[in-house]
Amino acid sequence: MKYFLILSVLFGVSCAHNPQEKFLMGNLYYQKAPEVKALSRQAYNSATDYLLKNVVRKKSKQCIVLDIDETVLDNSPYQGWLYKNQENYRSKTWEKWVMLEKAKALPGSLEFIKLAMKKGVRVLYVTNRKQHLVEATLNNLSHLGLKVNPQDIIGRTTTSSKVERRKDLSKGCEVAMLIGDSLADFDPVFEGSYDLRHQGVESFSKEWGRKFIILPNPMYGDWLKGAGSQKLQSFDEL
Repeated sequence: MKYFLILSVLFGVSCAHNPQEKFLMGNLYYQKAPEVKALSRQAYNSATDYLLKNVVRKKSKQCIVLDIDETVLDNSPYQGWLYKNQENYRSKTWEKWVMLEKAKALPGSLEFIKLAMKKGVRVLYVTNRKQHLVEATLNNLSHLGLKVNPQDIIGRTTTSSKVERRKDLSKGCEVAMLIGDSLADFDPVFEGSYDLRHQGVESFSKEWGRKFIILPNPMYGDWLKGAGSQKLQSFDEL
């Protein structure tokens, strides 16, 4: 508790009135822990290995589908802003952050994408950034040295579900890999209930680290929807 209060003072806010209090440790972990960088490198190392050993050898046209936020671009500064200003997430402030075009790349992401493109594999992006933010997103990626064809990225219009957008964007190629930070980036089963999401992880047990590459995100996401109703496991004997 003493450590937590010190962190709150450092951020210049009172944790008692801050709606972002419950996300503080997750945000700090994401920004400060070298383990997060290691996990990102590990994910893209696995992706590179699968790309070279399995994808580029196929004769049919191959493509890779990536998420953007917390998969290619790091938006943790926005999460930090929410905490510092005691704000809940709002589209207005989120869009201001996106329009700044200042998000940095996650470790390993740019190297992997450039290698895939060099090997002739089409790289596609399905993001839940709204469609009118795609231009700013393209500019942000360009600032980082990554040139993306506007036709290869699609944002959100009416629904956050990515199922149909993945189908539309990947017409004419075989989806060899999917990369994201949320289970919904991989298969429709992960848009179901809390229990179905857990079951789905096991049903795709052979895909993780291969066709499916997932990155850590303790800051926000669908994992929160059922977590609040679950009891924390412990030992009565201690």
